Amino acid sequence: MEKTLSRLLVAGLAGTAVREIDVHTPDLNGDRDMTNPFEEADGTYLVLINDENQHSLWPFGLAVPPGWRVALEASSRAECLDYVEANWRDMRPASLTRA
Repeated sequence: MEKTLSRLLVAGLAGTAVREIDVHTPDLNGDRDMTNPFEEADGTYLVLINDENQHSLWPFGLAVPPGWRVALEASSRAECLDYVEANWRDMRPASLTRA
């Protein structure tokens, strides 16, 4: 099975620097032009939220990772971005805002 290398940006907690990581995704169909499911403009997404009130767009159909819950059910990318913009007003982790 061929693997495709994708490069993702990952933001650290509490304002730490953004860093790049390599992600290997299996190429199940032998398609060398496999797209990153996190960057599909016409894809269907969920909005996830964690205990720190951080939000994330998550491709519909992928398992929700531990520590995250669904805040907005399957919607267009634009609808998800609008939801995040309207509901995630303070980018600081909730543990900092409670202190």
